[in-house]
Amino acid sequence: NECSSPLLTEDCNEQLRRDRYRRKYHRNVNKYFQLSFHGLKLKQDSFVDSMEHRLASYLDLSISDFYIAEAISNDDPIKMMGEWMNEAEHPRDDRDGMIMLQIVTKH
Repeated sequence: NECSSPLLTEDCNEQLRRDRYRRKYHRNVNKYFQLSFHGLKLKQDSFVDSMEHRLASYLDLSISDFYIAEAISNDDPIKMMGEWMNEAEHPRDDRDGMIMLQIVTKH
């Protein structure tokens, strides 16, 4: 082995540094978690105080499609939740998201 001599060359030193880095940051494939969002829309409106209305803010969130995958409980990544199951039996409008949330706050 060229890196076994007591005096390390620059190449050997660099190789050892890379090996230490790989061992230190080696990925644990059994602990994997992923969130994927498609068509994410988030809108936040704020309103000034007025005698004509009581609105303070309006939040609108919509996500067209998403999934959550993990490999913590099993060695193979599995999809925990996601995708619209049956478009024929349960159709959704084109503008609708899989997740839709609206929050209105008032003064």
